[in-house]
This record gives sequence, C-alpha cells and structure tokens, in this order.
Amino acid sequence: MKTRKNLISVIVAMLLAVTVSGGRELFAQTTDDGTIICNVNDQSGAFIPNAHVMITSNSTGIAVTASAGSHQSYSSPLLRPGQYTVEVGAAGFKNATSTVTLTVGQTQIVQFELELGLATETVTVEASAPLVDPESSTLNTIKDEKTVEDLPLNTRNFNQLISLTAGTVPGNTQLTGSLPITATRGTVANTVNGIGFRSNNYRVDGLDDTENHNGQGILLYPPVEAIQEFRVQTSVPAPEFGHGGAAIEVVYKSGGNKLHGSAFEFLRNAKYLDAKNYFDPAGPIKPFHYNSYGVTLGGPVVFPHFNSGRDKTFFFFSWEGTRKSQALTYLSTVPMPAYQTGDFSAYPYKIYDPLTTTTVGGVTSRTQFAGNQINPSRFNQTGLNLLKLFPSPNLSGLVNNYVYTPASTDRRDYFDLKVDENITPSDLAFIRISHQNSSIYTPGSLPAPALGNQQGTNATYPLWQLASGYTRTMTPHVINELRAGFSRLDTVAYNGDYGLNTAEQVGIPGVNQPGDPRTTGLTAVTLSGYATLGDSGFYYALIANNNWQINDAVTWSHNNHTFKFGGEFLRRQENIFQSSNLHGSMGFGPIYTTDPAVSGTTGNSLADLLLGAPASAGISYVPGTIGKRRSDISAYAQDTWRLTAKLTLNLGLRWEAYPQFPWNEVQNRMSYFVPSLGAVYNVNTPQVPWRSGVQPRYTNFGPRVGFAYAVSQSTIVRGAYGLFYSPDVGEDVGNANPPFDGSISISNSATNFQGAYVASTGFTRPVGNNFPTLGASLFSIDQHLKIPSGSQYNVGVEQDLPSHILFSLNYVGTLGRSLLMEPNINQPTPGPGSVASRRPFPLYGDISEVAGSNSSNYNSLQMTAEKRLEKNLQFVAAYTWSHFLDYGDFVGTPQNVNNLHADYANDSSNLPNRFTLSGIYVLPIGHGQLFGSRLPRVADAFLGGWQLSTITNFYSGLPFTPTSSINTLNGSGSQRPNRIGSGELPSGQRSIHDWFNTSAFTIPSQYQFGNAGRYILQGPSTKMSDVSLSKSFAMNSSDTRSLKLRIDAFNVSNTPQFNNPNASIGSLAAGTITSAGSPITFQRMSRQLQISGKFVF
Repeated sequence: MKTRKNLISVIVAMLLAVTVSGGRELFAQTTDDGTIICNVNDQSGAFIPNAHVMITSNSTGIAVTASAGSHQSYSSPLLRPGQYTVEVGAAGFKNATSTVTLTVGQTQIVQFELELGLATETVTVEASAPLVDPESSTLNTIKDEKTVEDLPLNTRNFNQLISLTAGTVPGNTQLTGSLPITATRGTVANTVNGIGFRSNNYRVDGLDDTENHNGQGILLYPPVEAIQEFRVQTSVPAPEFGHGGAAIEVVYKSGGNKLHGSAFEFLRNAKYLDAKNYFDPAGPIKPFHYNSYGVTLGGPVVFPHFNSGRDKTFFFFSWEGTRKSQALTYLSTVPMPAYQTGDFSAYPYKIYDPLTTTTVGGVTSRTQFAGNQINPSRFNQTGLNLLKLFPSPNLSGLVNNYVYTPASTDRRDYFDLKVDENITPSDLAFIRISHQNSSIYTPGSLPAPALGNQQGTNATYPLWQLASGYTRTMTPHVINELRAGFSRLDTVAYNGDYGLNTAEQVGIPGVNQPGDPRTTGLTAVTLSGYATLGDSGFYYALIANNNWQINDAVTWSHNNHTFKFGGEFLRRQENIFQSSNLHGSMGFGPIYTTDPAVSGTTGNSLADLLLGAPASAGISYVPGTIGKRRSDISAYAQDTWRLTAKLTLNLGLRWEAYPQFPWNEVQNRMSYFVPSLGAVYNVNTPQVPWRSGVQPRYTNFGPRVGFAYAVSQSTIVRGAYGLFYSPDVGEDVGNANPPFDGSISISNSATNFQGAYVASTGFTRPVGNNFPTLGASLFSIDQHLKIPSGSQYNVGVEQDLPSHILFSLNYVGTLGRSLLMEPNINQPTPGPGSVASRRPFPLYGDISEVAGSNSSNYNSLQMTAEKRLEKNLQFVAAYTWSHFLDYGDFVGTPQNVNNLHADYANDSSNLPNRFTLSGIYVLPIGHGQLFGSRLPRVADAFLGGWQLSTITNFYSGLPFTPTSSINTLNGSGSQRPNRIGSGELPSGQRSIHDWFNTSAFTIPSQYQFGNAGRYILQGPSTKMSDVSLSKSFAMNSSDTRSLKLRIDAFNVSNTPQFNNPNASIGSLAAGTITSAGSPITFQRMSRQLQISGKFVF
C-alpha cells in the first residue's frame, strides 16, 4: 500500500510541476517529427509581420500554414521527416519559394530575404538553412535515406551505420563462435561513450523497440529499403529519452500522392567473387551464398465516397527476403591420437600422478608419471569416452592442429505495411504492421558428436509488431502526439544434438531424462588448452516476449519558450523455458596432474579427463515455463528557452519508475539467498518482502541542463549535463534458485584426488522436482539495489566552414555508478583441504550476488567533419580519442571478491583511437553535371550516372586479459597470472605466432592470486575500407524510372583483420592468433564482393 501511495505522490508532483510551468497537458514522448521555422525579413534584415507561409509536402501534397511566433519567426506544426516546398508571401513583396529537407526530430531554421515587388511575381530562392544547430545542446548525427541505401553495408544492417558516429565502439567484431540466441538476429552491438549496448534506447516510429531477453538486441530490425532516415543522439539526449546509452530513432518511409516503389536484389557467390579467410585450409574457397531481394511500393489510397482526392490516405509496403549459406572457419586444438592410450610423451610439460600427492607444511607436491605415460588401468571409462569424441588432428603440431569449416544457414523474411491518414489539416494518423521471421542454423567448432560448444544451433524467431500514432494540432502553438504499440517476439532454439542421448552414451548418468527430449544432448566439457566438447546448457529454449506501450507528447510554444511535457507506460512480459546449465557442465583444470610445488606449467587437462576427475561440475533443472513481468513508467518536462538571440538554454527533468525491477514472476516463483540469514527465501515473504526481490525506488529523477551559444551565425558553443538511469532489460536470475530451479554444484579439492567427484558419477535429479539447496550454486541479490545510473556531460564548439563543411570539436565524458556485477560472495579462501570448508557459507556452492558494485568513467575528445550532399559530394569523418575504465564487464565476476580494487582497469571495449570515414561521391560526368552536360543520350547512358561510396575504419586493437591455464587456488573462479614484465612486444616483432611476450607472465604460486590486471594488453588494430561503385540508368526522359547496378567490395584491399591472440599463460598456444574477423557478424572479414540491381519508379 505504501508503495502505491509513493507512486501516486510522484505522479501528482509531476502534474503540479507541469501546471506551474503553464502546460495544459502532460504526457509526451515521441520526437521523430520535426519543425520548420522560417525567419522572414526584408532586404534590410527587418522582420516582416503578417507574412503568409505555406509548407507543402513534396511526397503527399499535404499543405500546412506556419504561424507567427512572438520571437519574430513563423513556425510549422510537427511534420514528418521529408522534403517540403516552402512558399512565402507578403504585401508589397515578391513571393518566394524554396525546397527544404526536414530530418528526424529536427528543428530546421530557414532564412528568407524578400525582395520588393508585386505579389504576382514569384522568385525561387535557395533558402539559407544554417548547418549549425543554434538551439540544441545534444550531440547527435542523422543518417538520411540516401546514406542508408547507398553506403556499402555488409548484410545490409542499418545498425552498422551507428558505429560511424564519434564515441561509438562496435561490438562482436571478433566473434567466431555462436552468439546468444536473441542476438543472432542483429549482430552489431555498439557501446557509446562508455555506456554498454544494453543501455541503448532504440525507438522505431516513436515507440520503444528494445528486446527483453538479455537486452542483447532490438525487437524489430527495419530493412534498409524501408527506412526514411534515423538519428543517433550520443550525449545528453533530451529528457524524453531514457536509458543511459545512445538514443536511436528510426522512421519508416511513408507513401505519397504518386505511385512509387522499387525492386531489388543483392547477390554474392564466394566461388567467383570472394577472397579466402586468412586461416582457411588450402584448396578451393569454401562456399558462401548470399541473396537478398525484395520490393517496395508506396502511393495514395483512394476510396470513392470516403476520401476525396489523392492527398488523404497513403500507404507504404515493403517485403524483403534474405537467404544465406556460409562456411565458417574454426581453428582449434584437439588431442593427439596417442593421448587416448595415455601416452603424453610428446607433450612438452610434465604430468604428475595425483595418487602420489603429499602435503607438508601447507605445500602440496606430486611425483611425475613415468615417461609422461598413464597406465590404461587408471582410466575412467567416461573420461576415455569423452576423449574419443574428439576428431583426429588434420594439421601438424600439438596446438591449432584442427581446422573445421562447417556451413551455417540463415533464412529471413521481412514484411511491413504502413498507412498514413490525413484526417484534417490538424489531424494526422498512421498505423504500421510489421512481421519478421528468421531461421538460423549455427554449427559449433567441432563436428558431431563433439559439437564444440554449439549455442542454439537451430533457432527460429517469428516477430510481429503493431505501431500506431495520432498527431493533432490543437492550436497554432500547441501540438499533441499519441503513440501506441504492441510487439511479440518468439524464440525457439534447439541444441545441436537435440534428440540424441549423447551424455548417456558416453557414461554420464542423470542428464538425458526419459521422455523429455529437452534434456537430450551432451554435457559441456571444457578443457584448458583444448576445444570444448558438447553444447551450451542454455539450449533447448522457448521464449515469448510481449511488449505493450503507450506514450503521449505535447509541445507548447509560448513567447521565447518551447515546452514539452510527457510520459510513457511500457509493459514488458517474458514467458521463458530456459536453463543456464540444462545438460550439465564439467571443467577440467588441470588440477590433478599438476605439481603445485613446481613453478611454471605442469599437467594436462586431457590427462585429468582420462582420470575422470574435473575441477568442477554442475547441472541445473527447470521444471517448467516461468512468466516474468515488468512495467517501465516515465514522465518528463522540458523547456527550450531562447534567452537571447544568441543564447538558448535547454532545461529538463525526467522521472522514471520500475516498480518490478528487475522482474516479477506471475506466481512468485522466485527465491534468493539472503547473506545475513545464510539461507534461501522465497520472494514476497518477510525475509524477501518484495516480489522482485528488490525494494522499488520512486526517486529516480534525472535532470538535463544544456546551453547553445551562437558566437556568430556559423559558430556555436554548446554544452550539457544529464543524469540517466539504465535498468537492465534482460531477465533476472531469481527463478534460478530452489525450490523453483534445481542446481547441483561440485567443486573438487585439488589436494584430494581419491575423494574426488568423477565424471562417471554423473548427476542425480531430485525426485518430484524437490530441488535441494544444500550444495547448490545459488543467486543472491542486493535487496536495496539501485537502478544503474550514469552522468553524461559534454562541451564543445561547432563551426560552419567554407564549402559547407560542418566541423565539431567536443569533450565528452561519462561516469557510471551502481553498475551491475555478479561477485561470488561464497568464494573459497585459497588453500589446501576441501573447498567447502573454506567458503563463508560451507553448505552451499558458488553464490553469485546481483549487486551494483561496479562503476566506470569515460573521457574522450571527439572531432567530426561533415559535408552534406552538395556539388556531388557528401561525407562524415569522425575521430575519437578516449579512455574507458571500470571494475568489470557487465555482470562480470571479479578475480577476488575481497579485492575489487585490483580489477579496476580498462574496459573490454576501450579503444584509445578510432577514425571512421563514410562518403558518397557522384562523378561529375553526364547530363546536369560539370562535364558532359551535353552528351548525346546514348553516350550519357554509359558515361553518366556513376557513383562511388565508402566506409573506412581505422582503430586501435581491442584490449585483452592474460589468464592462467592452471588454477593454483584450489577452488572455484578464474585466476590471472603474475606479471613480471610489460608483456608488450615492439610492433616489428609481433606476428600471429608471437603477438605478445608470454615470458612476461608466470603461473602464480600455490594458493596465490595473480597480480596481472584486466585488459592490460592490446590486440591487432583494424584497418579496412569498404567501397561501392554504382551506375544509374535513366529509363525514361522524365527520370521517374531508373535502374541502378552496383558492386560492393567489403575490405577491398583484403587486409587480414586479425583477432586477439590466445592469452592463456602456460598453454602451448599462448600468444598465437588463430582467427581473423567475425564470420558470424560479417565484420572485419576478408574481401567479399557483392553485386546488385535496383529498379526504381
């Protein structure tokens, strides 16, 4: 009851704040529409009152009248992005007309200087629209239709264009294996100004488009051909935008009063067009086929006796299909055949017999196996069966000795229909329905039955989205926007060996349950220094996401103020069947065939496997589907205050509430470990009184303050500060504890081999889903967990240079606070003896606590030069110099929970230097061009209409962390090595065989954490250019029909884009690079060529 009263009190307070400000309505959110402001002056510069300003859409023919404001200008109502004709007239002056392009969310200020004369005379002028924005304090960039369609985009994903903005770091650029299932639909995850990609705020047609499960991507991916344009706000967006990352607004195309459309096809065939991956085996190039095709159609909808003429109802339809088949290249380390007989004599390090273990004075030591050979009588049969699943090497050497090139497939279909209705000149509405369906197969790094850690091998993703909007001009100074929508995304993902009782066949009981095909498959077996066996325990998975939302926006212009008020309600639902470890897992150290008393590398994880004793093991059981629910509520107020002719202040306040943060479960089937009580308790009980496990907070107020000062018409100084909240939209872990989820966790003691758990023991499923807590791995949560927050700030200058080049120089910073981590609060103290006896809570396994103990800071200098299309050329060049520090990755686990400070270091996405260039150049040859303007039509058909475009990236290598291949802690968790030197090699000494100095690191002494920090080394840099060459053919004399032929060359120079090296100190492969680019995400690939044709009418 108290919670509800708090919520009501905050809403009332916001309403009172709006009333005091003079607003008549509250709720507002959407900002994809824009406004045209016309300054109409005579030739002396004096304002002309009583002018008539008519603004007509070039696509729909809809005309509106701009009204006079009190600050000597004429303002339009809210308008959809597009091209408009502005006609200005006044008594005693010649009429003037000009064409103006309005972008998403833009306030376009246009200067008109009228000449004395008769009103019957009309002069077409090039209205002056300054490049600099004299009012905004937000850093943003806009990608228009031509940019989206004409730049070379690998797989034609608009998300790639976001990474061309200063301050962004593209994610998944080195991914060679599988993605989380919800991320495979869209694979470019951008970190923006030190804020993770899960905090990015995607909005499509004014509605939230964020996916619920894991927050890995967005729900609807608009096809390139259906996008009118999109805007990316990277620092201190206006108060109507929540989350802490970039605000990304996408606008779908609308129809017009003339029938128009396109048909297109993009085609690739590696056999004839592509270069091989650097690590592909000898022989013919592996097959790759990519085919993307579709149609768009837009125009008027005429209903006799219902609507009059062609300027009332409009439609836009798009359909696109994509078919892809691609061979992936995996380079792995697999066992030598002799290992199956226990013969490790070819292995360069000694292996030791765990039966000879002695501990004297706290120091444990062992005796070496004679000749590095294990007698087969010592084998554990299950361990041997698992070892035999590995394929034999097909390359020479002990490491990187197996290459596998399986084929992945990807089939996608996109359908969109949008209808716009011009009800009256003051009432506009639209509705859009979109459907997308993806079927994706991603193989693992090893052939069946080994699999190689497959993730969601066979997955389908049907999605439906309904979006609607209504805009009403209530008075010339008050405009209201209403948006409502619904999205549903289903996910069905199967493991690669679904239907096969592989775990049972190799001798691991308790995994494959009779009559339950969801539990079929193989246990995931990780082996230090070797490829992984089995599949990810996250799959089989069934997930259904439902999102309902409504928001409303009011804009009120009064004197020299523009007020915006608003709010939004978003209801998220997720029904999910998925476990984190459905088929079980076993990790082989090695811990038993090492000699802890010997400094350096000893032992072999495959020898531990043959003996059957893992370092750790576990399994989780899920009894059924759970239902997660959450509501996101927000309200805001904003004032754009033109204090003087030169100074504009942007003042705002946003309030957010998440009453069910992180999530509720419909039947309260959640529980958490409570550290102060040392036991697990259900939610909605005296011990965990809140249904979500976390006390709701209703004080999440985020101020936004900014200024823009016009030093001159071509120079603007701007700065801003904002406080943002970034609730993780991914599902929480409260359902992962008993009695609602069964979890078994085993940690073997490195000093007790004879009492160790062995693989052949398998797992015992509790009878009747009566899951015990004793010995289980558990989850805890800080019951007073704060919503993760971040302070953003920027200051800089924007200059309109000659040749209409807009240059900006900005300092941009971010401070992250209360960021999520998952420290293991039951971490065993390093030392001899049983693992459980050294834990704070010895009755349980690892306990991961969801806590806001992470923080970050990001500082950067950002420079951008932009030239909009003029005289055949447009480009954007962006450079970022930055440093990004934090205490851990998103929900990461520190090496030592008792020394978090040791983990303060570079973030995984820290890129000190990054330069991007995107540009389009229309060759000045042919009709209407500088050269050949009078060419005969036949000659112009071949010589004219050529265009070049490029996307070029140069940036520093990603950082990486050295790890220890041998865990000397005798407990759970990861361990870093000791650092005794810098580890860096001079650039001239680096190679794919020795990228860093491995001798600068050593295995830590027994029971000691390593002193090496996180992300202290840097991988290979990226230097590549994608280039497109196209030729347009006019199909008729009026140029209303055309055919464009095009070829795209991705990584045109075929420069190998090497990934980070193996950083497992003590491993034979340490320091070597075994992959290049990310075939999964089509980033940083070897040269690929694409040909296409597009017919436009």
